[in-house]
Amino acid sequence: DFCPFCDIEKQIILGKSKHWWWIGALSPYWPYHTLLIPKKHKLDIDELTTAELKDMQLFYRKIINHFLSLNLQYEDKTPINQFAFMVRTRMDELIGKKGYYKPRHLHIHIVPDKEGVGRFKIDPKAVETDIKILSLLN
Repeated sequence: DFCPFCDIEKQIILGKSKHWWWIGALSPYWPYHTLLIPKKHKLDIDELTTAELKDMQLFYRKIINHFLSLNLQYEDKTPINQFAFMVRTRMDELIGKKGYYKPRHLHIHIVPDKEGVGRFKIDPKAVETDIKILSLLN
């Protein structure tokens, strides 16, 4: 089975740790929409080892501190200083059906969260965001 997250060279890599990749969303829902994905193919969070979980905690803190150090702002000039961390488990009956594809590789969304999770409506301008400015690899 094809997994886009296992083909890491096709992703926008923003950072890496021992067990994780931090990537920019190729089809972002929101500005600065990023994903944390395990380097090993995992279907769900309960498959992570203790070492992978610990590494995720440390890497997550590094990512958030990096986000904050960039002093990014929303369009209305308010600072980006809070974030959503979302895990979605895919058990859809549509997976595998013709014309429907969502990766079955654990991925954790890390996105600026100005108005709380109730505001999650897709922002069509998200694709215009220069996600590469977030890179830890420079």
